[in-house]
Amino acid sequence: MKYIAHRGNTNGITEFENKIEYLKHAYSLGHGLEVDIRHHNNKLYFGHDEPQEEIDNELVTRPDVFVHLKDFKSVELLAHRKDINMFWHNNDEMVFTTHGYIWCYPGNNITHTKSIWLCLNDTPIPSVIPDIYGICMDNIRQQ
Repeated sequence: MKYIAHRGNTNGITEFENKIEYLKHAYSLGHGLEVDIRHHNNKLYFGHDEPQEEIDNELVTRPDVFVHLKDFKSVELLAHRKDINMFWHNNDEMVFTTHGYIWCYPGNNITHTKSIWLCLNDTPIPSVIPDIYGICMDNIRQQ
C-alpha cells in the first residue's frame, strides 16, 4: 500500500502546501502526491484556493502523482493529456481518475486494489486496511 502526501504534506498541514519544492521533497521520501491545479490568467498553477506557482509539467506526469483539478477551465485545458493522472470532484462519494484509480471521499472506503482512501483531519484510519492502492493523508509520518 502506498501513502500519498495530500498537497505534499507528510507531517501535518503547513503553509508550503502545493509548493513545488515541498511536493518534490515528499515525493523524494517515496510517497505519492495529491496536488491541486487551478487556472488563472490563461496559465495553470498549483494551489488549492489561490494560484501559487506555475505547474511543473515533469512533476505532474510522474507515477503516483494524482492531480486534483480545481476548476472547469483546468479540466478543459488538460483533458487531452493522457500522461497526467487527474480527477475532479466536489462532494462525490468517489470518482475515477483518468488512469483508472478510485478516489474515495473520506469515510467512503471502497475495497479494491485501485482504491485510494482519503483520510484527512480527524478521519480515522481503519485498524485493518485491505488490499487497496493507497491512503492520501496529511500526517504520513505518524503511521
